[in-house]
Amino acid sequence: MGENVTFFEKRGYTASWTSVNMELPLDGFDAEHLDIPPAPEGLSYRMATAADMPELLAAVEAAEPNWPSNFESCVDSIYLAVLDRRIVGFEILAPNGGRFLRPGHQVGCVGCVGVIPAEQERGIGMDMVANGIQWLKNQGCTLIELRYVWLEKWYSKLGFQTVRRQWMGEKEL
Repeated sequence: MGENVTFFEKRGYTASWTSVNMELPLDGFDAEHLDIPPAPEGLSYRMATAADMPELLAAVEAAEPNWPSNFESCVDSIYLAVLDRRIVGFEILAPNGGRFLRPGHQVGCVGCVGVIPAEQERGIGMDMVANGIQWLKNQGCTLIELRYVWLEKWYSKLGFQTVRRQWMGEKEL
């Protein structure tokens, strides 16, 4: 990345972050055998329905204010974490969502993962993603892809490995 970054920096571009793309081969993956913190008692998961949309959008707005439009226009499955009959977490699961396709694999994608602020740091996000990955595996996926991630260490706890880095440069015109 070094030469490319220098090229753009000389032309007035700056970047406040670097993102990564990650992948997880699913042969041998089993959410039940991951070494991750336990989620709260009573947490359950299910797919979103049209009736969930108002509460889902409120949860998305609370967790990531720039994301509601991603969920309003989403054609993929939306997986919910539910605690005490409230939506506390969400993620988009795309069984055919791989963009960096790999021959011989059905590549799924996990995206827009979030947990409402009042429930963060309780293991909900990691447990939800692990269960979502298991769902994708059950749909026939053999590999999961993540794009434009900044939580590299967090996702590596689930077994993801970094395959590419992007310098997220921008320039004021």
